[in-house]
Amino acid sequence: MRGGTLYKTLSLLEIEQMPRLLRFVSSPYFNSEVEKAESPTVILCNYLIERLPIDEDELIDENDLFEQLFPSKKFVQGKVDKVMSALLKLVRLFIIYENSEFNEEINQSLILAKFFRMKDWDEKFSSEIIKIKGILKNAVLKDENLYFQTLAAEQEIHAFENRKNYRKGDVNLSTLLISLDQFYLYNKYKYSMLLIQQQRFVEVKLDEGILKTNYIREGVSKNIFEKNLTLNIYELMLQLLNGESENLLFLFNKVQLFIEANIHLLTLQEVKDMQAYLRNFCTAQHNLGDINFLDRLFQLYQHNLENGYIHDDGKINASTFVNIVSVGLRLKKYEWVKGFLDKNKGKIYGTHYTEEVYNLNAANYFFHVKDYEQSWVLLDWTFEDIYLKLASKRLEVKILFEQNLLDMLDSKVNALKVYLSRTDKMVISTTIKKMNTAFLNYLSQILNPNTLHNRMRILKIKEKILAQKAVAEREWLLEKVEELLQK
Repeated sequence: MRGGTLYKTLSLLEIEQMPRLLRFVSSPYFNSEVEKAESPTVILCNYLIERLPIDEDELIDENDLFEQLFPSKKFVQGKVDKVMSALLKLVRLFIIYENSEFNEEINQSLILAKFFRMKDWDEKFSSEIIKIKGILKNAVLKDENLYFQTLAAEQEIHAFENRKNYRKGDVNLSTLLISLDQFYLYNKYKYSMLLIQQQRFVEVKLDEGILKTNYIREGVSKNIFEKNLTLNIYELMLQLLNGESENLLFLFNKVQLFIEANIHLLTLQEVKDMQAYLRNFCTAQHNLGDINFLDRLFQLYQHNLENGYIHDDGKINASTFVNIVSVGLRLKKYEWVKGFLDKNKGKIYGTHYTEEVYNLNAANYFFHVKDYEQSWVLLDWTFEDIYLKLASKRLEVKILFEQNLLDMLDSKVNALKVYLSRTDKMVISTTIKKMNTAFLNYLSQILNPNTLHNRMRILKIKEKILAQKAVAEREWLLEKVEELLQK
């Protein structure tokens, strides 16, 4: 008997949805079978809901279930499967209905407008369009859904006017094209920014200049930007992420202030996304050697935590959690980091290994306060996330260096070199590989016996670390160089 898909689909629904599901399955509009005295699909739905959650490995006896569905009837092979299949179809339809946007007033009006247009009831069509225009005009938040609805409304008006057109006027095409440009620009900026972030982790081949704002703007009316602050925010952010300025610090400040001044125009999710872009930009600039952005990044984290821009339903993404701890430790904000770790224990999401993510960051904290034994104890697991794995391997190397355990250190360094060389660039980007390889190369130079007491050689290593844009653990390496200069 096949029931796994039905069981799992039911288990994905929320408890409060179950009464609505039963009413849906019991409705003769959706389920013609309920006209019978006892509907097997309704009985099965009740039977399974009462037993949720159902373990995927748990098999419900087919004979017992047949008796529940068809009491006093002789068992027929495959009949239960048919009822399960029918119920699964109804559950899928219920999910579609529950997650549709038919209940939004503007979408209801769009559906009605199309109906009245096709039935040639012009007065009712115009009434619904006026209602839609009023809602759109008064909308404060200009998000993707609004741009799509605006475009859909203009398409309806065009279809209406085109049907009545006798070679007069533009049949709403000019307004429709402006709406199309707005919808295009919003999404082009949105997904271009996401792609720029993705390029930080993996190699993505693109046509030159395709993500630049002047390329995206080409062929789009300039008037669109004059009255649309949301698109201006998105364009400024894309310019920042693309580095389309000779003074990136000035542009960063401009973007940050512009977002704060117009934050009421953005949804909470958009604000969270924008703040994440600002944080990622600061991280990228710092990794490229601009030390001005580390303090700004920490300030952003503090501001975002205080304003609820980092947590989702009280949870914090694993990679964000790691980054916050890392930045705090780099700036020697040890007490603040300890408080952050304590407050967010058990609140990590975005990985199957939440405990391990927490332990890695706790290990990093203990390393910085020079409790190397406690740090090493916490570094005993295998990571799913490739970047957390690299961080743990580097931390092991640093602990062994600090404890002067050179034989073990040599083994760990070689193992990390092999790992980097064998991992595909679609898994680890070229930039990340270069950063980790640079870390190992400079560490080898520091460990070289010829470096000790050779001031010129040490200063040369320091100069190269500072000059190279992408180096993992730059601050720690510079700290070790300074210690050599003091010997």
